[in-house]
Amino acid sequence: MSVDARARQNNPKWQRNLKRRLAKPALGNGRVQRACKMAFIAFDGPITTSDAIAWAYPRHDRRPNHLNVAVRRALVGIGAIQVGHARTRGRPWLWAQHDAT
Repeated sequence: MSVDARARQNNPKWQRNLKRRLAKPALGNGRVQRACKMAFIAFDGPITTSDAIAWAYPRHDRRPNHLNVAVRRALVGIGAIQVGHARTRGRPWLWAQHDAT
């Protein structure tokens, strides 16, 4: 471990120099965000909100609303855009990656 890393661990929070920290170190690295990225890779095109929920929460049989909210927030966080509605039951949103449109 470097000297700076050791010093950082020993400094109390109020003494840390936050200007040295990366601007947004965890941007796009959340668990649900990574799962949504993998869903885009697996489907190779637009995905529905339901597809993203199935990839982010594979063990959930029921789909409470907070899962929808978390997945939609993650999709917006990775830069996905809403491109329309699916033709399936309930007409979930279709999402596409920003660079794929």
